[in-house]
Amino acid sequence: MDEEKEVRKYIKKYLKKGYKKEELKKTLTEFGYSKKSINNSFKEKEKKEFKLPKINFNWYVPAAIGVVILILIIVIFLMFLPKNCDYDKECFIKQAIEGNKVSVKEDVVGSTLKYTLNGNTLTKEISQFSDEEPEEVIVLLKGKKIRCEFEEFSEELIDGVFGGIEQCEGELLDIIYELEIIS
Repeated sequence: MDEEKEVRKYIKKYLKKGYKKEELKKTLTEFGYSKKSINNSFKEKEKKEFKLPKINFNWYVPAAIGVVILILIIVIFLMFLPKNCDYDKECFIKQAIEGNKVSVKEDVVGSTLKYTLNGNTLTKEISQFSDEEPEEVIVLLKGKKIRCEFEEFSEELIDGVFGGIEQCEGELLDIIYELEIIS
């Protein structure tokens, strides 16, 4: 049997039994094996033992990636939501002048008129109806909108349903004309 092969066999056997590398080197030298054979055998053993660490893709890796993607989706979604100025028209006007997406509400005889600005389009809709509002009116107007396109924002656009109406269109406006609320 070749000397290095014998040395490798001996190293393998006694490392498994818990002997240290330096002890084995000393013993093998005492047995008359050459330092070259001993060193080459240890190098060969270390080469065989060296493996790239296996990446264990358990459930938590896809879950972590999923969480990161979900956070990104939420952030992007929130970026495209209009700023809600609630009932503060001054806030709405400031945001509108800056060109931001924004929404504001206005109380109109117990009902709520909502204005939403996106780019150069203002949308008006009745988002909540007064308890005194007849059911027929609610059914007729619910979900209907007025869209007003403009080149430059004007506060007149948010002066009630009829503000800036000459540059507007939509189902809500058509119903208002049909009912002859305005002429």
